Amino acid sequence: MKLKFVIGVMILFIVSSCGKKVEPVIRPIETKEAKLIPEKLIYEYPAVVIADNEAPLAFRVAGPIKAMNVEIGSYVKEGDVIAEMDKRDYEVQLKASTGKMMAAENAYKAAKAVAINAKEQFRRVETLYRAKAIPKKSYDEALAGVKAATAGELASLAQYEAAQQGEINSKHQLEDTILKAPYNGYISKKYLGAGAVTNAGLPVVAISSLGNGKIRINVSENEV
Repeated sequence: MKLKFVIGVMILFIVSSCGKKVEPVIRPIETKEAKLIPEKLIYEYPAVVIADNEAPLAFRVAGPIKAMNVEIGSYVKEGDVIAEMDKRDYEVQLKASTGKMMAAENAYKAAKAVAINAKEQFRRVETLYRAKAIPKKSYDEALAGVKAATAGELASLAQYEAAQQGEINSKHQLEDTILKAPYNGYISKKYLGAGAVTNAGLPVVAISSLGNGKIRINVSENEV
């Protein structure tokens, strides 16, 4: 009897609960507006355009610069004269080298003539010696003369060749007092001007080539 009573009460409770209206709970949420992100991101960095080839130009000899024919930004073609050095000392040097070469040439010709004469004389003495017409002493003296004359000729030839090379070097140094453009381009830097004294190999100007260039960009390590 009690069991039936309990079951009845439970059924009544369930039925009464189902009849009540449950109010919905509204909870606030955070909202944000969606934005379209561009496909390409653009960053700007400082950059410098540099030439594909830039070379410093220098004289091969030392001396005062007499004339400077260019300024920064000047366009030059291959072979154009960029600067000229005072040639006076190198002209004097070439004149002296030429004189030394001519003297050595004359000395060599004289030594060569002596050697030729000594060889001819030796051949005559040798013929007489083989015929037993002269003593061995005369033969030995003629042979010694040939050896001495030949040695003198070789020594004079060496001095003559050295003098020739000295004259060639003096000519090259005189030619090197003119600084020419090695290729078409623009003068990008200027280190010295007219009146300055320069040493051999010291840059006077820098020349930048034409054509494709390079871009040098400064980017911090963090951004990289």
